[in-house]
Amino acid sequence: MVVFAHWGIRYYRPVFELQEKFGRLAVDAGADLVLGCHNHNWQAVEIYNGKPILYGIGNFAFGSRNRTAQEGLLVRALVRDKAIDRIELYPLFTMNRSKQIRHQAKVFKGDDAEKVLKALADESKDRADLRIENGVGVLDL
Repeated sequence: MVVFAHWGIRYYRPVFELQEKFGRLAVDAGADLVLGCHNHNWQAVEIYNGKPILYGIGNFAFGSRNRTAQEGLLVRALVRDKAIDRIELYPLFTMNRSKQIRHQAKVFKGDDAEKVLKALADESKDRADLRIENGVGVLDL
C-alpha cells in the first residue's frame, strides 16, 4: 500500500514532528511506502521499520516560480517478491523561471545531480542510508 500525504509548510525544508508522527503511523498501519508532497521542496527520507518514508518529493510537472523550490525528486520503487526492494530517486530541476524548464521538469545529470543528492543524503543521515550511484539516490530495503 502506498500512502500519498499532502503535508508540510510551503517552501520549508525541515521535517516537522507531526509529519514524522503521521508517516510512521502510516507504516505502522500497513503502508509499504509513504510519499509526501505540498511544500514544493524535497525533504529528508527515512527508513522506518524497513519501509521508506519520503517526507517531501518537491515539484514535478507543477513547478514553481519560487527560487527556493527549484528541485524535486522523481521516485522509482522496484518490487521483488511482492515487496518494495529498492527506491531510486532521480533529482529534478523544476525552476519555471528558467528558460530551460517552461513547466517541464528536467532530470539533473552529472555534478548537478550529485549536488542535490549529497544535500538530500546529508539531510537524511539520521534517518536513512541514502547511497548515490551515477547520479541516482538509492535506498535498499
